[in-house]
Amino acid sequence: MILSVLSLAAAFLLFYRVCVKEHFDAAFFYFFFFFLDFGVRPAFIAFSMDTPFPESLFLDGYYDEFIGVCLITVVWLLSFIPGYLIKSETAQMCFPIFPSINRNYSVYPIIIASVLLTSISLFMISKAVISAGGFIQAMIEIRIKGTLFGDFKFLKAIPLLSNYLSAITLLLILLHKTNLDRKLLALALIIFPLNILLTLVTGDRSGVVFPMVILFFGLSLRLTNRKRIFSFIVAGIFFVSLPLGLHAARNLATGQSETDLTQKYSSLARSLTKGLNLNNFDFMLLVYRDWATQGNMRYGEDFVNGTLGVIPRAIWKEKPTYIHPGHWFQEHYRPESEGGWPIAAHGQWYLNYHFFGVILGGFLSGIFYKSLNTHTNQLKKDPLSMAVRFILTLHFGGIIAQTPILFILWCIPMHLLWIACRQNPFNYKLSVRTPN
Repeated sequence: MILSVLSLAAAFLLFYRVCVKEHFDAAFFYFFFFFLDFGVRPAFIAFSMDTPFPESLFLDGYYDEFIGVCLITVVWLLSFIPGYLIKSETAQMCFPIFPSINRNYSVYPIIIASVLLTSISLFMISKAVISAGGFIQAMIEIRIKGTLFGDFKFLKAIPLLSNYLSAITLLLILLHKTNLDRKLLALALIIFPLNILLTLVTGDRSGVVFPMVILFFGLSLRLTNRKRIFSFIVAGIFFVSLPLGLHAARNLATGQSETDLTQKYSSLARSLTKGLNLNNFDFMLLVYRDWATQGNMRYGEDFVNGTLGVIPRAIWKEKPTYIHPGHWFQEHYRPESEGGWPIAAHGQWYLNYHFFGVILGGFLSGIFYKSLNTHTNQLKKDPLSMAVRFILTLHFGGIIAQTPILFILWCIPMHLLWIACRQNPFNYKLSVRTPN
């Protein structure tokens, strides 16, 4: 298994050297997220720091599965690279779905949108708390059971989008070259913590952590390289500790003991894995063992369902039960549990089309991220561009079964926001000092 991890390390190193051209571009963010799941987590297992979980599903060992998943990951990375290296114009023509942030813009539409979405989010969460009978009950209904929004599950993206916008609003006001009205700064300092609090009620740890990461990355644009390295070390400790604390607090508040999901944390590696949601590799082991290698391939069913998923269930009553592959995947192993187990992008392609799918999906995902970077990296050191790249990289993860749904949930709002910003008569320009 150690040789497999070394192969992964070589593939990740090649990816970083070839694709990542500067800090905070699309390839950098993709590497950041993908490496945590399929670089760090396999190392934990290979060096006997932890075992795959739930342990009850791996009683017969996992050696062959470990090597197989590492091989799939290497193939995916090697297929991603040539897709990312194609010409920018070609990538833009293949995936013209991203907002093209390419000129000065006004911050005021972003502030207005942030206030509006915060108001909607506050109304939704308050109504949920009242209906459920308390904060903890609302958290259970929203996060664990997922029954609060009924047939309109897309509504749960509104609090998260509101949280992102509040972070972007605060970031842009802090980096503005002139002294804006102090009332705007005070407004941003109220809206951002309020959104964090509302997201806590939903039980979404990532919805708390990632807006803070956006704020940190944006502010680091003003730092010199030496100061940036030190700030990254301090922030890394904070952003690792925060999800761990939030995970423990949520389990304590909702009465979800760890024995409901797996055995007690046996090590620091297990604590980090659970707290940071680094479980995609573990679920990929099950995909490799129980599905594609045993003739149970999906043959595109997940991608068809994902495309049909853009139709609201309230309109189409016969809509397939499982739109997100993680839902049927978890129910197969734990029918009594709610929610879903995530299947990574290359896992979905392997599950549906075997290694041909991994190669094709990796290549298309490379083009996808090249298009994202080309559209949003025309203004160098621009915090709004950086934030959009971060958000879209985080929520897409490549070309996957849910891409049509994710386009509606994330790309369309970003397009509308950018149209409003560039049409506004205010001449807004950031003054961001380029690091030495």
